[in-house]
Amino acid sequence: MIYGIGVDIVHVPEFAAALQEPGTAFFDRYFSRTEFDYCEYAPDQQRAQRYAVRYAAKEACLKALDGARIHSPAAFRFQFPEASVCKDEYGRPFFQFHGRLAEFISALHLQARLSLSHTGDYAIAQVSMECMR
Repeated sequence: MIYGIGVDIVHVPEFAAALQEPGTAFFDRYFSRTEFDYCEYAPDQQRAQRYAVRYAAKEACLKALDGARIHSPAAFRFQFPEASVCKDEYGRPFFQFHGRLAEFISALHLQARLSLSHTGDYAIAQVSMECMR
């Protein structure tokens, strides 16, 4: 059963500009260490794109978790590093959840499906949350 669906699109040049800001804490606040390492060791032209699509994934995840609660307050808010975007051995993206978010996902028996895409100045992510019981 579908619990919720979320989608988000972001403008990659905003992330490129943030990467040029000395001393910015933005990337520390929103990305896990694994994501940070994956993005930072990318070729320069791919760094902003990698950060942007992962940020879009986190926003889409938040929307998917909240989508079932129309006209109600948010069920759960999480810290963005608790939803880490990873890739399997075939290059397919998936979430690795941590902390309170992992507990919330487990308690509701949810499974996330993640799709990412980027081209030119835009990155997009779509997340569907399925209840597995």
